[in-house]
Amino acid sequence: MDTKFLLKKGRTWYLNFTFPKRMRMPELSGRRVRISLQTPDLKVAQRWRDRHVRELLQADNELHVLEILARKITEADERLRDKLDELLPDYALRGLERQDGISLGELRARYLTYLEERRKLKASSIEKYRSALDCFEFVVGSDSPASELSHQQLQEFAATALRFPKAWSYRRQAGLGVEDIIAECENSGKPVTLLARNSVRYILVVAKSMYKWAIEDEQLPRSFRMPFKSFDIYVQAEEQKHKLPPTHEEADMLCAMPFPNTGKIGKTEWKYLPLIARYTGMRMSEIAQLHQEDFVKESGVLCIKICRDVKTESSRRMVPVADKLLPCIEQLLKDCPGSGRVFSKCGDLPYGKSVKYAHAFLKLWNIAAKRIASGVSFHCWRVYANAEMSRAGVDVIDRERILGHANDRTNAVYLPDDYQRLKKGVNKIY
Repeated sequence: MDTKFLLKKGRTWYLNFTFPKRMRMPELSGRRVRISLQTPDLKVAQRWRDRHVRELLQADNELHVLEILARKITEADERLRDKLDELLPDYALRGLERQDGISLGELRARYLTYLEERRKLKASSIEKYRSALDCFEFVVGSDSPASELSHQQLQEFAATALRFPKAWSYRRQAGLGVEDIIAECENSGKPVTLLARNSVRYILVVAKSMYKWAIEDEQLPRSFRMPFKSFDIYVQAEEQKHKLPPTHEEADMLCAMPFPNTGKIGKTEWKYLPLIARYTGMRMSEIAQLHQEDFVKESGVLCIKICRDVKTESSRRMVPVADKLLPCIEQLLKDCPGSGRVFSKCGDLPYGKSVKYAHAFLKLWNIAAKRIASGVSFHCWRVYANAEMSRAGVDVIDRERILGHANDRTNAVYLPDDYQRLKKGVNKIY
């Protein structure tokens, strides 16, 4: 068990570090510092220990070391404390950064930069994060110190956001403040659609992820206690309803809907997009971006390679072409000779730095689909594929790989209640 430089007091691990005497910094040579790692988990403590020790030993000079210590230090001998007070009077000693602190607006900007440059998220995903954090910053205040976020502020945010109209951002751009937007909404004679409870919960989840990153990246001190508790304290969740897939009969009808009278999309797109979604569970954007070279053979099996502008890293995958779909794919590739996108006429819509693929197709198809089965949208093909494979006994790991889900929990969202399938499960109990 590697506990070098580690000391456990109660349930918490501490970094117990003595500066080597060979250091050319007389004020630090031989001095001991103790930094709380704020975790009872040894593996987590070992990772933080390695990071702190490396950072301290690689510091350029004495002042740099002292600045690092001033942000982290929990205990130190008296002479070292006196030196910190002398050189860094505007630093506190118990894990706090400069007293003025980082504002919520600055923290939001750094977090979005991190998501874009280091996490390399898709532009549309970053837009969702930006939209959520815009609302959070707008209500709480961009100049509010990030390290002073309180439980009371979160309660007030939830109460305020639930009174916001869905189009609050347009009113904000027009120069209206928080109270003005709420007053305009409440005094309007027309019914106004307000932010849903799940939308407010999502904003809180994104804000929590930002604060968690800030602590891990030391944008905020590790001693900062996040006020985020159970989100039910702030806003009750709306009842989650499983997405319902179409029945076999409805699926056949959805794949045979007549072509609408429109010039925005092509007949090829109308015919083949639902078929590919039905037998692969692919997302609309993934199908719309397919190129000729994305149909490849692996071990003698024709597969669809999904690698362009994907939603998440787990979305990069190879999906085998089903036997029922194989004649359609062969005909499609014959009808679309050459290179480039297979579905070039599906009505893309530029959206900021990203693109909403097949935007026009989705709008028309969803309207037509609701005449056959209410509550069905194009995305329900993913639920349909997952449910059919589950009923056939396909292993959950294989289903995750085919659908591009990161884990079992995500996969379960796309699996509706199927009591025939569940009955087979209980019947197997010996």
